[in-house]
Amino acid sequence: MSHPNQNPSARLCILRYPDEVTVCANIDGFRLLGEWMAWLAASDPREAFHFHTLWHLESEASRFEGISPANVWSLSQAEQPAAPPDAPDGCKIVPFELTFHVVDDAQLDELARHQPSGLIPARFRKEYAAVEIACE
Repeated sequence: MSHPNQNPSARLCILRYPDEVTVCANIDGFRLLGEWMAWLAASDPREAFHFHTLWHLESEASRFEGISPANVWSLSQAEQPAAPPDAPDGCKIVPFELTFHVVDDAQLDELARHQPSGLIPARFRKEYAAVEIACE
């Protein structure tokens, strides 16, 4: 079973927070991600096919020719987000979340400028944790 082809205009950034992973991508990035998900969904589970986001979506130009910035990358934030100040009493902080976020190329350019440091820029940092609120 052949896997999806590369798309040189696909761009994707994984933001790693202590309590969340956010996948930011342009439309072409999400299309290619969707093609890989469809490929996995059509596979035989006995084959144990898998997909490595950073490896399989990285362009050949980035991987083999050293084109920079890379079209797929990850950035991190070490500080744990706090509970929001307006969170109601009794709410619980969500221990982990996976989020998908469509962004434009200008936002991806901003994130790409931080590839050398590997750190999430201030504007994209999480100050507050997500909370679960119990309904009564």
